[in-house]
Amino acid sequence: MKCKYSIFIVYSLLFFFTITSCQWWNSKNNDKGSLVAKVYDKELYEGDLQGIAPRGSSSKDSALLVEKYVENWIRKQLLIYEAQAQAVIDEAELNRKLEEYKFALITHEFEKQYVSKNLDTLIPEAEIKQFYDSSKANFELKSNIIKGILVKLPADSPDKDKFFTLVQNYTPTQLKEIQTTASKIGAEVYLSDTIWVNFDEFVQGTPFNKIPNKTDFLRNNIRSEATENDYSYLLIIKSYKIANDIAPLPFVRERIKLMILNKRKTKLVKELEKNILRKAEKDKKVIIHKKKYDKSNS
Repeated sequence: MKCKYSIFIVYSLLFFFTITSCQWWNSKNNDKGSLVAKVYDKELYEGDLQGIAPRGSSSKDSALLVEKYVENWIRKQLLIYEAQAQAVIDEAELNRKLEEYKFALITHEFEKQYVSKNLDTLIPEAEIKQFYDSSKANFELKSNIIKGILVKLPADSPDKDKFFTLVQNYTPTQLKEIQTTASKIGAEVYLSDTIWVNFDEFVQGTPFNKIPNKTDFLRNNIRSEATENDYSYLLIIKSYKIANDIAPLPFVRERIKLMILNKRKTKLVKELEKNILRKAEKDKKVIIHKKKYDKSNS
């Protein structure tokens, strides 16, 4: 640190490598321990550093974490000192903001615990469908989605055509055969013919990702083959939805669940506030002294 700052740092590497020892952490001594750093009249002690390094951390990791904490503490103290010395601060306004921030933290934690304890997380399928049907306009697709199959295998594989046919027309009872054959001939198979997936993500790293107009491609192709870098690819489109279409319910089901839960959380918090106010008024813990104005002053 520069000389103009009155900073005294008394920690060392030896300190960093020994702070995580069981004897140090488990000490029941109420003393804060040795002085670690000092910035003007602010002091940081060993005891202030308890819990900085998670239990089980190596000595090296603990040392780095503590060293970083001390460095940040020094910077903050310097900034606070300079701010108090140079900035024009309205103490009353600052205290008001600190109280508001403290209040926000306390109430947020209280509300979070209350919601965690009282939130009903069970969402019937009927409620999900009702939410979807009443808000379809909010579920417009941002990109193309499909249900499909993608296969990649060496272009010179003698079993290519036979395997492509097997995959294209497979039944659930043939899944084991597909898995065994794919392993034998070095093929990769992605079966997404029963769930909706983002089309761009599905064909990432394949020749189909280079198609200039994917919307037209989806509208005009059910089965497509391509070859690139000694590999052959097969793409089967079972179903598709184009960007700006309304997303099918299965594709947005998890998103709807989150939206329903968030509405329930908001409702719980509002009910909590109302119940607290109602109880306080009933117990006469809330008294509002209305100022009476003389008619002549009105």
